[in-house]
Amino acid sequence: MRIKNNIKQKTMSKTLNMTVAAYSRKENGQRSFTIDEVAKIAEFFKISMEELIF
Repeated sequence: MRIKNNIKQKTMSKTLNMTVAAYSRKENGQRSFTIDEVAKIAEFFKISMEELIF
C-alpha cells in the first residue's frame, strides 16, 4: 500500500510515532503491527482496516 502510493517509510514512521528502523522491521515482517498501528495506517490511507488487511 505504501509503495503503491509512493509514500516513504519516513512518512509512515512519523504517522505511527516510531523510528524509521522500527517501522522497517514491522513492514519486513520482523515485528508485528499492533491493532492500533493498523488502525492508524488505515486512517492515513482513508480505508477500512479490513481493506488494509485483506
